[in-house]
Amino acid sequence: MKDFFATLGIKRTFAVESAALERRFHLLQRDAHPDRFAAQHPDLGESALERSSDINEAYRILRDPMQRTKHLLSLYGFSVEQAKKVPAALLETVMNVQEKIAELEFAVNGKSEVVKDEMRPLAEELRTKRTTLDLDLNQLRDEWDVKICHVVDPDTLSDAERSILARITAFLAERAYITTLLASIEAALKGESHILKH
Repeated sequence: MKDFFATLGIKRTFAVESAALERRFHLLQRDAHPDRFAAQHPDLGESALERSSDINEAYRILRDPMQRTKHLLSLYGFSVEQAKKVPAALLETVMNVQEKIAELEFAVNGKSEVVKDEMRPLAEELRTKRTTLDLDLNQLRDEWDVKICHVVDPDTLSDAERSILARITAFLAERAYITTLLASIEAALKGESHILKH
């Protein structure tokens, strides 16, 4: 697996200052750009093209906070996609959303507006949960960035480091589930597809 933090020569942190990241990208891209090697040996041009491509990919991933977070987690063996399951705390809400979407789909004689009015508080509840999760996530990311020495080898993570990354992974999985539920509610309220996809 590529380490995009190493590609750009920056620390493995969740927070990255955007302007500094962009400056670093342009500096590396200027030095590695294939046009600088066009008149030289063809092998140098090919390796420069590969290096330039790696720098572009690293910058694309690391400039997006969510992609950067997922990438950092993956470097230590944590996967948000593999952690996705209905969190127990959300189970009742998921069932309520599914029930209301089904009711809306089969509503007749003006009952659809009543069902939509019942769905709006569910959406607000999910938005509130997502906001709370975002605050918790930011706190954990800050804890990692400030207190952790950012080891490279996943096998040398301390229990505290592993705990932070595991909690971030679980929170991101729950956040993804909430975002999917919200999208389903919003689609249903607009009369669009009501399929819950996660």
